[in-house]
Amino acid sequence: MITKIKATVIGWYGTETIGDRAILAGIIRILGEVASDITIELGSLYPILSERTLRNDGVFFEQCAHQSKLKISLFDSQKRQELEQSIKHSDVTIMGGGPLMDIEQMYMVEYAFSYAKRRKKKTILLGCGYGPLEHSETIACANRILDTADLSIMRDTNAPHATATNLIDPAAFACMEHLDRHPEKTTGDFYAINIRDISAAGGHYPMNADIENYLIEWLGRFVDEADKPIRMVPMHTFSVGCDDRIILNRIAEKLKSPKIEVITLPPSLDETMNIYRNACLCIGMRFHAVLMQTILNGNNIILDYTDPKRGKIIELMRQLNIEDVYKDRYLSACQVHSKITIKPFGDTPYKMDMTHIKQFFGTYTTLITQALQQ
Repeated sequence: MITKIKATVIGWYGTETIGDRAILAGIIRILGEVASDITIELGSLYPILSERTLRNDGVFFEQCAHQSKLKISLFDSQKRQELEQSIKHSDVTIMGGGPLMDIEQMYMVEYAFSYAKRRKKKTILLGCGYGPLEHSETIACANRILDTADLSIMRDTNAPHATATNLIDPAAFACMEHLDRHPEKTTGDFYAINIRDISAAGGHYPMNADIENYLIEWLGRFVDEADKPIRMVPMHTFSVGCDDRIILNRIAEKLKSPKIEVITLPPSLDETMNIYRNACLCIGMRFHAVLMQTILNGNNIILDYTDPKRGKIIELMRQLNIEDVYKDRYLSACQVHSKITIKPFGDTPYKMDMTHIKQFFGTYTTLITQALQQ
């Protein structure tokens, strides 16, 4: 085990979803296995949001570090001087999950990796996705980041880079930690649903009026048959990145059912996982809602808004070896208008083989230890 590690972690923090927070928890869990003393300087695009994250999730982050000492501080990753200072005093610069995608902040990541290399610091892409990427400029930027990285661990197989290793998203290790601490489920007297608005999601199916109406009609049939309360769970509660509460409240307003409760107060990471863990049935649309519901619960329906052949959700299902198991519980966004019968698992939900997740975890820790010691 390495004695101490000081890491600069950058990415889309400052606009973080619950999924991004789970990625950070997973990174801490990995580093807690690699080093006995961890210092993280977290680069944030909008530090005011990340301050709330550290307040709400700080205790769970410390639990993820296990016996290792953990110190986390924030800096503004859009200010070059603060970014350079953090990299200069760190052992490694990590792009902490999330996708390489068509946003201008990609150039911040490229600059950070380039500056780190000039300072002879290690650079790691840790559990990132590749895309959606449609513009030649950002595709070239993404490929330069991959070229600069000492280690590239990608959550999908889309990256056109021979040295990239394909492993599960680090958020899975936050779920692993939650299950270790909460092995027993409650009685599950509610349903949990996450829906996202994909109207502005480049590279995905557009959430046009027809698709949204079909989705609401499909959910309406579910609500009519539901015999328990329904909690609508936001995975994102910030304007930048599309606040889920907008579409969840829009759906609730159209369905007008007293069974529906939209969670409006931003939940912590641990609270969100607890909801998914203890629901009698989950429906998920955002990538990390699908990941959490599948690992933590197992009685869940997957609504895939990405490419049903090579998008990030079908890639996740392949990594978890659940394509066949979930064939009657998977629905592509472009199919919601069809009369597909979804069959929840009922009294015998799918139970994830955590040995499989632990094997991914072991590969992560081995690769990162080797990269840091080279």
